[in-house]
Amino acid sequence: MADAKTDEARAPFRLAKETMPVVVRAGEQIIVGELHVMPNKRLKDELNITNDAFIALTDARVYEAQGARLLFAAAVVMVSTAQIVCVAPLNAVKEPWDVAWLPAAARPPE
Repeated sequence: MADAKTDEARAPFRLAKETMPVVVRAGEQIIVGELHVMPNKRLKDELNITNDAFIALTDARVYEAQGARLLFAAAVVMVSTAQIVCVAPLNAVKEPWDVAWLPAAARPPE
């Protein structure tokens, strides 16, 4: 396994990115994870500039389409951009509040 110094030597021009918690509807799944974006970029801009066939979501949880059952969790999930139906920042989700994939911290107080 390569150490950090070796990784840095291979990619000395790597750009710093921020993570944005998002929810993605792709095919028959709902995926909640962290999308890595350029600092100060809108989500729309980040998605429109990519020519990649896949986007990476880290710290990802994949749910069935109804959002009730967790299918699996993974450190990283590659999502086909051709399968994406919609993407939203997690903090923009307003309702429903009773879905399994919405963290308790994002729900309004009772």
